[in-house]
Amino acid sequence: MIPSFPKYVFIDDSTLQRVQLSNVIRSETEIGAQKTRPIQSIPMFNVVMDISICNSDLINFRTWFKNEIGSGAYWFLLNDPFDGTRRRFRFIETEFSWSKRGNNLLTSINLEAYDEL
Repeated sequence: MIPSFPKYVFIDDSTLQRVQLSNVIRSETEIGAQKTRPIQSIPMFNVVMDISICNSDLINFRTWFKNEIGSGAYWFLLNDPFDGTRRRFRFIETEFSWSKRGNNLLTSINLEAYDEL
């Protein structure tokens, strides 16, 4: 069973960025137009966002990250912050730099998912 993104994590909507990744490769031919073909059958996209958690939830987040998603190697379920579709995401960057603001901890995360329509 694929784990879900923790409910205690707050996503800052004002920092959301979605990058549609290129899914086309072009090859030169000796004569004529370039050969164009898809890289994979389902294209991917990246989402970058700032998240925050309460100080008291840091241990819970670290436990979820390490044990449930293999330190960021495995997929987890999250509602796409752009269209609300439940999708499988995984971390691209697994190194976090937490900053403290009052009783909250903040960091930026970079995720990837398949763009299944």
